[in-house]
Amino acid sequence: MSSAYNELLKGIETRLRAGIPLRDAVGGMAADG
Repeated sequence: MSSAYNELLKGIETRLRAGIPLRDAVGGMAADG
């Protein structure tokens, strides 16, 4: 897998640990590009 993909997974995991719903994490990720 590409490092970029791994970074996306890390970003989602960080948001989940912060207590942010997955849909918000995905929405933010999509908004970020």
